[in-house]
Amino acid sequence: MRKRKLKGTIIRQYKYSASTDLRPLPPEFWDIAKRMQQAWNALIPAYAGSELFALNQRYNAIWEVFRADKDEAAYEAAKKSADGEKAEIWRQWDQQAKTAIADFGLDYSQGPNVIERFNGCIKAWRTCFPETELTHVQIPLVFPGSAAIPTYALYKNSRRWRLIIEGVTDGMFADNSQASRRERKMVYVELGLCKSLTIPLRVDWHRPLPSPGAVKRVLFCGKKLPFRGWSWHLLFQVEHPISQTAPRTTNSVALRICWTRFEDSIIVAQWKDQSGRQGY
Repeated sequence: MRKRKLKGTIIRQYKYSASTDLRPLPPEFWDIAKRMQQAWNALIPAYAGSELFALNQRYNAIWEVFRADKDEAAYEAAKKSADGEKAEIWRQWDQQAKTAIADFGLDYSQGPNVIERFNGCIKAWRTCFPETELTHVQIPLVFPGSAAIPTYALYKNSRRWRLIIEGVTDGMFADNSQASRRERKMVYVELGLCKSLTIPLRVDWHRPLPSPGAVKRVLFCGKKLPFRGWSWHLLFQVEHPISQTAPRTTNSVALRICWTRFEDSIIVAQWKDQSGRQGY
């Protein structure tokens, strides 16, 4: 996920189910997906022989020693020593990773996406296994110049950013009637993954993107399901201000999380404070 540019903001992902009538998908699409998979596999031996791998093994050894002798002072000293080398070793790894995937012809958004996913596995202390079969696809769209596009501008885009969204209106979220739900499922999106590849999609736009907010990246993701084939969705990574909620009472409040259906609505929570006020 790309970093925040402003203070007081948060980056969230918004997922939308998608389908396409373009069947089969063009060979250029699968070529990009396979080259990204090959780049992932190339990072595994590069990481195994890197200083970063040795540093992580060192962290593991420090932790195992601490579990055995419970010497907290020695543990903190050893960990502080390793932390002092961490920033430089990560910088070296970033350069090494870029060199490892340089021969796969990935563009300015695809290569960093592979490295970012791989680094995410490392930081989560998960084992990075080689991918032999193409069962997951994640192809990014980053706007030129690493720009962040305001969410309201996406709906009035005149084919400038390789991303077209048509059919989103203010009224489609006014209620949850059958007509509104049908309208939300008919949003048209055109995604340009490279100069020669454009994917037309029909998207279930079940919720609006936050406004004010800025879309930093769009990911076209797919998962191969047994017997059902490929399932597709779009991920919008949006940076938007953190909601500032001022407290309305100093009383203690009891909150009951529930799921109660009424004639035309569903109540998901109820509250009651010390003064006897209540609501849902």
